[in-house]
Amino acid sequence: MAKKEPKGYVYKITNQINGHWYIGSHNGKRSNYMGSGKILKLAIKKHGIENFTKEILFYSKNFQSDETKILTDLDAANDPNSYNIINTGEGGMLGLKHSEENKQKWRENWTGENNPNYQREYSDEERKAMSERNKGEKNARWGVRMTDEEKQHLRELNLGENNPMFGNDPSPEWRAEQSRKMMGENNPNWQKEFSKETIAKMSAAKKGENHPLWGLHLSDEYKKKISEAKTGVPQQLAECPVCGEIGGISNMKRWHFDNCGKEFKQSTIKCPHCNKVGGNAMKTHHFDNCPFKRKKLDIDPSKEFLTTTEVMELFSIRKRFVYAKVKDGTIPSEKVRRTGIQGAAFERRYPVKEIIKKFGLEEN
Repeated sequence: MAKKEPKGYVYKITNQINGHWYIGSHNGKRSNYMGSGKILKLAIKKHGIENFTKEILFYSKNFQSDETKILTDLDAANDPNSYNIINTGEGGMLGLKHSEENKQKWRENWTGENNPNYQREYSDEERKAMSERNKGEKNARWGVRMTDEEKQHLRELNLGENNPMFGNDPSPEWRAEQSRKMMGENNPNWQKEFSKETIAKMSAAKKGENHPLWGLHLSDEYKKKISEAKTGVPQQLAECPVCGEIGGISNMKRWHFDNCGKEFKQSTIKCPHCNKVGGNAMKTHHFDNCPFKRKKLDIDPSKEFLTTTEVMELFSIRKRFVYAKVKDGTIPSEKVRRTGIQGAAFERRYPVKEIIKKFGLEEN
């Protein structure tokens, strides 16, 4: 019985333009097989497959180990004319560390005009196809969650001089061009409607300690730089499709588009010191700035009345403000007697128990 010849073989592919070569092995199941090396594939894409020739060096049962021996003897991974990046026929990159010389060689071979995608303009169809190939479960990172250690490692890799933008001061023209690329229909979120669940997730991801500025106190110099960078920069304009009004995009999104013609429902908040209810502007004059925020003073509940002066000491309020609050009923009043010279203002006494009850001072 005749001995069965092996189908596996070791082959060599040569670039007829520049003489670069690649050595590989195959099980022989595909007659048109042209290698699986990443650098080789890019080279074929750049020069065209018609400029590459393939020759079978020999057939072998142990084709992968034979390939490894040849690559090792030639030290193909370090040969500037080789497309092989490792000296093994087993494939895979696990545990492999490339020398700095190799890294620099590949960097030079694929930088600028040497890169097959140099100055290439992708069509909308190509961009859409690439997007679809990497969406959802097709994405290589689908379902992968980085550990805290991995996140910290990536963070450190991009700190200081390792950051590609370190020391780079982009020109106003470059900034304007980047801004233009993200405006209107060019923005990936253009007219995209997020579900309530997604909005809640995005909000939670930026709250508290998750916020990138959490615990960060900006210096006066940094604040000044931000202010100067925004001064004189025109805001992007937007036109409301409902009423046709044109204005800054921030306010237009708030009052127009889907909200145009609708009553804007602002969230209401209540001051814990005076119980006044209002919008977010309350934070300016109430809460920590509320004139009725009680100072840390002790008052005797057994005392029947407080004078105007004592009320002003108890709260951070002026005398005329006290009288105004008496007039609108916020502070209960009781006229007593005139003090000082004829015609002077009435000195008032305020019931201690009513003030304690009204402003919740019994809890302090």
